[in-house]
Order: sequence, then structure tokens, then C-alpha cells
Amino acid sequence: MPAKHALDIAKANYATYYNEQADKPEAHGRRLFVQLSLSLITASTLRSLSDDCISVTVTALSILLGFAFSSVFSANASAVRDLPDPKFPEDFDEIGLIFKLSSYFRTNVSYFVPISLACIFLLLLQMLELSFPALLSCAFHSYESFAQVRDGIYLAINKLLLTTSIFLFLEVSYTFYRMCFTALALLRIKDHYLAERTGHQTK
Repeated sequence: MPAKHALDIAKANYATYYNEQADKPEAHGRRLFVQLSLSLITASTLRSLSDDCISVTVTALSILLGFAFSSVFSANASAVRDLPDPKFPEDFDEIGLIFKLSSYFRTNVSYFVPISLACIFLLLLQMLELSFPALLSCAFHSYESFAQVRDGIYLAINKLLLTTSIFLFLEVSYTFYRMCFTALALLRIKDHYLAERTGHQTK
């Protein structure tokens, strides 16, 4: 995925996090800073993630991915299907809001899927055993500092993978929370619309 396209997806997703009461987009800088700080602190205190921990996390992410796909192709896809035609001004407002929330949900999913896959990839990568290229090992084995340099590279790679995977997991978790928030709001407004239209028809 090109970097610009990935950035556009992230921007579009963050644009759906709107504070209706303040009538402005939510500030993401503080949350991202907290997530990054937690990732760095956690990574600095852990040597590595156990294979069991990685397996459980990957399984959980896979389940969430399955939920996202099923939501897109079922409930969200039929958000405005079979709804009564709007007749009153407030009906048109609610239909517009249903379309808007449905679009928000699809945008959330389009961001959730790639970061979840990236998180899974980085977690699985940590289950692999790193090995320094044999050619370089033979060429520099006589240098006393080679082992220290090699160990330093291993440690840097391990901490980078650990920090990034923890950050992505936190981002995935928050995005999933927002997806659920949007889906519940969509269902609530849809139910309200159906109730109102049914009430008008019975009068």
C-alpha cells in the first residue's frame, strides 16, 4: 500500500471521530502520544513476548477482523435497505444521518483492516529466530566488538518490533471501539426512524 494512500485512509478515519457537542473533530495528538508513551514504557520493561501471548493476541485480532468483514457485508451493507421512504422533514434528516454513519463505519473498517494485518504480521515476525548473515559473521568474527554490535542490532530490532506492535495493538483496540460506537449509533437511529415511521402510519 503506497504511503500516501495509507495516510489518506488514516486521515479519513480520524475525520469520522467527530465531537458533536463541541462541533469539531476530536484531537488525536494527545491520544496518540499516550499510546506511544505506553508502547515505549511497556517495550522497555519487557524482554520479549512469549509465543503463547503472541498466539492469543493474533487469534483475538483474527476474530475482530472476521467481525469487521461480517459487519460490512451484512448489517452495515443493509443499513438503509427496506426502510420506509421518508415523508416528513425529520425523516430526511434521519435518513441522511444513517447514510453518514454507514459511510463512517466503512471508513473505520478500511483503516481497521490494514493496521490489524500489520499488527499480526509484526507479532508473527517476533516468533521468528533472528540470525546474523553467515557471510558477515565469517568476515567480522575476528573483531572483538562484533558480538557486541550484533547483540546491539538484535536488541534494537526486538525493541522496535515490540514497540510498534504494542502501539498498533492499542490503535486497533481504539479503532474497534469506535467501530462499535458507530455501529450502535447506526442501529439506534435506524430503530428510531422505523419506530417514528410506523407511528406516523398508524395515526
